[in-house]
Amino acid sequence: MARFEIGTVSEGTLRTEDLLPAFADALQGVTEWGAHNGLIAAARAISPESEEAGLMVQGLEYALSECCPPFVYFGSLAGDGADFGFWPDHDEIQEAQRFGTVYEADREYIYSDDHGVWIHVNDHGNVTVLTDDDGKPGNEIWSAV
Repeated sequence: MARFEIGTVSEGTLRTEDLLPAFADALQGVTEWGAHNGLIAAARAISPESEEAGLMVQGLEYALSECCPPFVYFGSLAGDGADFGFWPDHDEIQEAQRFGTVYEADREYIYSDDHGVWIHVNDHGNVTVLTDDDGKPGNEIWSAV
């Protein structure tokens, strides 16, 4: 599994003509095995001025949300409704910390049964989510400072 990048996909605009290509590019970057090729092609072909363009943006948002790894959401950044991207879901992370299983070899790692991944949150609030490697933390899926 490749490392997933957290951050902005489109910022400073809510214009359909800006969001359509930005979301289509982002979806192409995170889609595995061409699962959304039809949607991406339709988004690139549609006129931003058409009545369907707004619905296409919503469809892209939904597809991008489906492609998120554990503890990540696609949407606008809290406090900035025009900054769309992939962001850590801190509420879900805190929930996993409360109910997850502590890794006995290094008590800073928590295993999430719901997602089958390990979470590490350091004392500065930096988050790293890792694969499960036979009952211990494995490769990094994503991290955020």
